[in-house]
Amino acid sequence: MQVDPSAQPVDPRNGIGGAVGAGAAIAGRAGDPLHGVARDAAWHLAAILAPGIYAILLVAYLFRALGVEAYGIWAAATALVGYLTLLDAGLSATTARAAARAAAGDREAVQQVKTAYAAYFVLGLAAVFIGGVLASFIPALLGLEGSAAQDAWLVGAFLALDLGIVVATAGWMGTLRGTRRYRHMLVANVVQVAVTVLMLLVLLPSLGLVGAAAAQPIGRIFARALVAVMLMRAIPWFAARPGWPRRAVIRSVSAISLPIMAMQMANQIGTGTDVLIVGAAAGPTAAGLFAAGAHLPRYVSFFLFPALGVMLPAFADAFFRQPAVVAELAHRAMRLAGLIGGAVFGGMVLQAAPLLETWSGQSSALSVQVLVLYGLTWVAITPTHVMMLMVIATGRHRTMALFILTEALVNVALSILLVAIVGPAGAAVSSLLVTAVSAVLILPALAATRLDTRHVRILADSVGGAFVGILIALAVSLLPVSGIEGLALRALTGLAMLIVAVAVLVPGSRALVSRGG
Repeated sequence: MQVDPSAQPVDPRNGIGGAVGAGAAIAGRAGDPLHGVARDAAWHLAAILAPGIYAILLVAYLFRALGVEAYGIWAAATALVGYLTLLDAGLSATTARAAARAAAGDREAVQQVKTAYAAYFVLGLAAVFIGGVLASFIPALLGLEGSAAQDAWLVGAFLALDLGIVVATAGWMGTLRGTRRYRHMLVANVVQVAVTVLMLLVLLPSLGLVGAAAAQPIGRIFARALVAVMLMRAIPWFAARPGWPRRAVIRSVSAISLPIMAMQMANQIGTGTDVLIVGAAAGPTAAGLFAAGAHLPRYVSFFLFPALGVMLPAFADAFFRQPAVVAELAHRAMRLAGLIGGAVFGGMVLQAAPLLETWSGQSSALSVQVLVLYGLTWVAITPTHVMMLMVIATGRHRTMALFILTEALVNVALSILLVAIVGPAGAAVSSLLVTAVSAVLILPALAATRLDTRHVRILADSVGGAFVGILIALAVSLLPVSGIEGLALRALTGLAMLIVAVAVLVPGSRALVSRGG
């Protein structure tokens, strides 16, 4: 999608305005804000597919090769160290946006990107230090002693080192996204997985779970070094060595990034505490079985949500260049997201047991219950995620970010209470209840005022889309097939039905696959 240099930006403080009716015609125009986003999403999805598949297969392998207790240690370490992703501080989206502007010649945006680089470097060092400290709590949390306690600490420390590298170089990846160099991302990620797998094969036989953790930062170092080389060759102003930022630039970056940081914090609290709560209450075995059901839909979201995230620049473009179409664009996007969420996560709900058998080699009652509850939760989260992308594009996301953070804290308290009352599955019940109330009653009402539309219209599109998506999942689940081949056939059939549904129900669907421009 190319930006018209003659277009004058619209001041966000003046509101969206414009006639909603005028936006209804955008689906058939060449200037459709969603023009070509499916192609962008495909490349972005390809770029994250390799490490995502590796993460899923690694969990399955650890579960089978080392047992449920070892996986419980891995899951607890991942969840605890995962809180360090909060050190991103909302800079990822800010960096991608600024990099896109810098590529167009905005000198101030170049300074914003370099400021983000410096901040990321400091935050990466902090991640390694804090992660090492957090890792020391894992043995006590899981009641481990002796060599098992030492191994648990080492697993957490190596994962913290890996995350520190991720944070320190996250600005580089944001620059690739902002300049739409998704193929470069794909090459780097393939190299990362290849090196990590090689080191896993070398280290796992002698070191066990610790070897699997040590392989992570080694693969990451090779990949990020390659990214630095590619950026130095492609972008004249890129410098891997961080510089000292100006105070004025820090303020401008913080104004955008801090509310996003609050939302990221809420996401980590919401998805990262349940395993810890269950582990503390019921031990590592229950934590492992719970994590098997909770993490599978979460890993699927790691693929899906970055693909949906390519709509953010399209939304921002529409807000500044075509404010009259924003409301109608919101309804199209919500319907599309509802369809996708209902079909993907609804399908996981209806096929929970065979999915768990294929993935982890077991389908215990706890794992199945948790997968069903979390699958329904992600059905509600998917359109809400796209709605929040639109609100971020308007620049009016501060209040909603604070609410989302508060919601996550409420979820933690309710999870602790329900686990004490009904057992480990109570944490998943809490997530579903809190998300449902938020996604239906509160967040759409707040978003409607920022998108110049009505609460009921947002709900109609998101719920209606999700309902059709679940019907697709139900139809696919009735196919008389079984095994891995059956799951693959159902997935392909569901994808075909989803494409047809999008073509029929989402206005301007052809524009999604058109070449940018």
